[in-house]
Amino acid sequence: MKKIKKLFALLGITLILAASGVLGSFTANSSFAEMKPVQASTATVYTQTQNADGFFVNAPDAYEPGSTYDTIGLNNPQDIFIDTEEVNGQTIDYAYILNSVGADSFLLKINLSAENPQASVENIRLNFSALNTPTGLWIQEIDGVKYLYIADAKATHSEERYRESYIDENGQERDRAYTFTGFIYVAPLDNLSQYKVITEPMILQANNFVERAPSFGSDDLTKFDPQKIAVDQEGKIYVASPATSAGMILLSNSYLDYDNVGLDQKVFSEFISFFAVNNVRYSLLYYLVRTFGTDEQLSQIDIPIPAGFTNVYIDSQNIVYSMTTKAESIKDDMSYPSMTKHKTDGSTIYNMFSNVVVEYTDIVVTPDGITFMSDQNGMIVVLGPQGEFIYMFGSNEPNQPEIVGFFSNLIAIGIDSSYRIWAVDQERNLIQSFNPTNYSQAIFRAMISFENHEYEESRQAWEEVLQYDELSVFANDGLGKAYYYDLDFEEAARYFSISKNRTLYSEAFWEIRNTWLQDNLPIVIVIAVAAIAIIVILYYLFKTVPAMVRFKKKVKKVKEKRFMKDLLVGFRVIRHPVDTFYEIKTNRRGSVLGATIYYLLGLVIFVWYMYGKALPFQYFNENTLNSSIVIFGYILVLFIFVLCNYLVSAIKNGEGTFKNIYKFTGYSLLPLIICLPIAVGLSYILTLTEQVIMDLLFQLALWGSIFYIIVGILETHNYTFKQTFWNVILTLIFMILFVIICLTVLLMFDQVSNLVDSIIKEVKLRAGWY
Repeated sequence: MKKIKKLFALLGITLILAASGVLGSFTANSSFAEMKPVQASTATVYTQTQNADGFFVNAPDAYEPGSTYDTIGLNNPQDIFIDTEEVNGQTIDYAYILNSVGADSFLLKINLSAENPQASVENIRLNFSALNTPTGLWIQEIDGVKYLYIADAKATHSEERYRESYIDENGQERDRAYTFTGFIYVAPLDNLSQYKVITEPMILQANNFVERAPSFGSDDLTKFDPQKIAVDQEGKIYVASPATSAGMILLSNSYLDYDNVGLDQKVFSEFISFFAVNNVRYSLLYYLVRTFGTDEQLSQIDIPIPAGFTNVYIDSQNIVYSMTTKAESIKDDMSYPSMTKHKTDGSTIYNMFSNVVVEYTDIVVTPDGITFMSDQNGMIVVLGPQGEFIYMFGSNEPNQPEIVGFFSNLIAIGIDSSYRIWAVDQERNLIQSFNPTNYSQAIFRAMISFENHEYEESRQAWEEVLQYDELSVFANDGLGKAYYYDLDFEEAARYFSISKNRTLYSEAFWEIRNTWLQDNLPIVIVIAVAAIAIIVILYYLFKTVPAMVRFKKKVKKVKEKRFMKDLLVGFRVIRHPVDTFYEIKTNRRGSVLGATIYYLLGLVIFVWYMYGKALPFQYFNENTLNSSIVIFGYILVLFIFVLCNYLVSAIKNGEGTFKNIYKFTGYSLLPLIICLPIAVGLSYILTLTEQVIMDLLFQLALWGSIFYIIVGILETHNYTFKQTFWNVILTLIFMILFVIICLTVLLMFDQVSNLVDSIIKEVKLRAGWY
């Protein structure tokens, strides 16, 4: 019998190895290998938000189209800045749009508050011939004077006054006029002729020789590439320089102390520091070589370089926001923040991460903290004051007709004092306005009221939002927060349960539980003491009262029946695992039916645990994880383990049969059957501060079952500890190979099915049956 068992095991191993070889040698056909993922176009301007499970769903329209201006003289526009002024008690919004066409660069100024904004368009000539392709625009009031700032990374200008040394073709050291590359143009908005030209940080040496400021670093890491700029209320300049991997450049306001010097007299900027830098993730190989290898080996490793910042914004509170576009050259496995809100020291308050190529183009933050972002695909994203996602709308569809909301290249956006969005399409040379709907205005009122601690007004606004979208996650969450800070914890918990805000629901529930315990603690103590007393009394009565003694004996007789003994053998496994597993092996205890019942109980309880816990501990539902996957995974893992352990033990002279392994594995699931229901029950009275209890119960269920399975292997196969260890390792390896087999077979069947289907279609086509 042993020879037959070994022969069967060897046959199984051969099949596994053969399948592994097939998988290793299998290559897809050329047409399959050349297939690339294709992103389907949304082709819609519908507003989208997220539901409680994090999926994007349609929402009521947040914005409706306003006016389109395509004949106001836009020519390759680069940026827009909206400046708000108070005139005679009225708020007037002016839009400044930066055009960029070779050396003929200028500004457009539009009065957005006018009845006919198009009639108010004013061309502003800069009279600055060195500008080449300006891309960054900012306006900032400093000490009562409004200054215009324009960044141009491609602008160049040679000046005889400043010299640099170089080596000519004969190896001789010579000097020549220094060529400045990359300017920041600064001028009072009401007197553009009095401008200044700010260069990269430089130091003036003897005989008017210039060189880079040492604190700014070498040119290969800190190339001065001013694409976008932002200026704080003190006049310090924050430069988003995509080619500068060292970080965001921060320049001082020392330029304000200089006279207006014009183009021929540059102002060397004073470098303060790199305000912030994008982190990189190094590979394990890098750390190993850096620790144990040589410098030469380390130099041969491809070390990732931080991505440079592509845009920057400063809000009315002098808080800095940065944007990073993932370039194609950045590795696919690198994660980076596409948008970050910074503290004053450059560290992060919150950020948004992306692991795909996202061409974010602009960011604007209103004085109330509402963040608007645009990307090159035509999408406009709106975030709340704490960075929470509200909604997004827009699309990029070059082949569509001129439909409002479809963009060819959404390069920049501006937000006026009425929360109207002004979107600049660079390719179509137009600016499109969008007006907030009542739904959007109610959201903004609710958030602003909440930030101002006006919770009653915030609740009213959120209830208005729910009239438009009763399943709105942020509306229910906002109502929950308003009630929570108004100390109405029961209502807060109700709304948090709808929005599935686990953290705040847990905090609200903690307050509810704390209040209940304070009101009912004496009753709880009395009930607990009474329960203990009843148990003690019953224990005494079952020993002394004849009728109860007879009842106890009848129960004992029922437990002595074989079916009940097989059903209760799991509890003996807990107390005496070695003896019990030996009795299971010799068929004195346990049965296939009893083990099967344990498998089924484990399945039901595991599924209940996955889907039945209270909200703070419940991370899955049918929308995020299909229950059929959980059931199939549970059955598949146990089946593969029993099968592979049998194959391994057959080769390694194990004494256990397939039936023995099936039985002891089933009975070993009792820790899972006991601990997980307790965890589900406790989840309804615990909060996230007691997460350790839930984790402990899960660990007891998992490692308890694993422990008894290992003891079962040891006793059933009559192994030593060393043999048991290798049996477990080989079983895990065989389980992995088994999964590879299944995937390989499925893949091969899929390829064969596609081949047969292609042949049938070809035959039908040639036979003229189509």
